[in-house]
Amino acid sequence: MDIINCRTLHDYFIDLSGKRASVREEALSTILKALTLNIEQKFVELNFVTLVYQCLHFIKKGSPTEMKQAAHIIGLLSMITTTVEKVHEAYEDVLTALSQGGLKPKLKTLEILGCLTVVTFFGASNSDETESVMKLLWDLINPGTDSSLKFLKHFLRNDGFVKHMMENENFHNVFDFHPKRRNDWGNVLYVPEREEVTILLFRPMVARHNDCSLLPSLTRDKQLAKKKTMSPNSHLSKARTQLLKKQRDLSLKEREFDCFDY
Repeated sequence: MDIINCRTLHDYFIDLSGKRASVREEALSTILKALTLNIEQKFVELNFVTLVYQCLHFIKKGSPTEMKQAAHIIGLLSMITTTVEKVHEAYEDVLTALSQGGLKPKLKTLEILGCLTVVTFFGASNSDETESVMKLLWDLINPGTDSSLKFLKHFLRNDGFVKHMMENENFHNVFDFHPKRRNDWGNVLYVPEREEVTILLFRPMVARHNDCSLLPSLTRDKQLAKKKTMSPNSHLSKARTQLLKKQRDLSLKEREFDCFDY
């Protein structure tokens, strides 16, 4: 005569504290199947907190089978409960546990990744909490900034990597990198729009009389002024020569820069 199995979910819940691994694995398997095929709302709400802590214990110290089943159950608990506070607490507990150095390698297990994804989806209350999970996954992919840079360089290739590092603000924020901005004009010599040369001439006052005795003197003054402005050795001529030389030098420099443009 067959013995009908009348065990309830609560019985298997008690078995999670058993000493034999086979008993614990059977209990986890049964609870996992029940939560997958049925919405055991009442069971979940009554035992949510205890189940989460027991499953986290299996993730930390259980066998590979227990770890995978426990991670899956935590995800199901987060999906089923209708209490926002409970699922958010589960998110915090899972993130804290998996952020520990000794548990990070277990993130490579598909079930652990699934658990973290589900509790984040249902339990994270803002974008900052979601970002914390993304950072945890990023650190798992390539721990350390150097490895992250190598990964991105391989992913984007050399040309794409340089492009993103120079122009992508997300990269600047993540790596705290702020490239120096080149002058938009490139290799351009700054040529003034206008240059002036001012010559100050001192002309002494001359006493004037009613007669024309000063006419020769006035003529000499005109000759002196002409000499100071028109003579090749005058200050004005020298200043004009220096200005023209400066303009020639600027033109030569511009032609040199044009030779290097490509």
